[in-house]
Amino acid sequence: MSEITKKLRDKHLAEFKPLAEQMASEGADEQTIVRAYQAWVRQRASNAYADKRLSMTPLQDLFNGTLAELERADSKIEMIFYELLQESGVPFQFQRKVGPYRIDYLVAGYLVVELDGPQHNQERDKKRDAYLARLGYRILRIPVRIMVTCPEACIESIKEQTKIRRVK
Repeated sequence: MSEITKKLRDKHLAEFKPLAEQMASEGADEQTIVRAYQAWVRQRASNAYADKRLSMTPLQDLFNGTLAELERADSKIEMIFYELLQESGVPFQFQRKVGPYRIDYLVAGYLVVELDGPQHNQERDKKRDAYLARLGYRILRIPVRIMVTCPEACIESIKEQTKIRRVK
């Protein structure tokens, strides 16, 4: 797990910590707390997806009416994150081709942001990440479960990474 992903996960876990502490003080065992955390994540993801879907700009408007842009999205979650990036003012390119690979988002010309859902293959991703790193790209992998439950932390991490590059 990358440093950035750990940071996002830690922010995510920090939100659940008060509930876990309360459950522990009331005598809940570790397995019960873990199950409660998993249910909490599923519920937050479901709520976040539903809320965002209801507030989303029509997809044709989101992609400036370009059907070709819309067709490049691999998932609904990519479309939602596309809108979040636009709303945050982060400069990015969507579904950019780099060598033999297509990356989800290219931020500020050097930061590759990938949304990792259950379909991602870690071995294939390692090879891909090594290739992109050799070309000078920095890679940020965001697990979908973190993105949907804590999108503001994801955007904040992306902004932090672009600030670090500008300072250097």
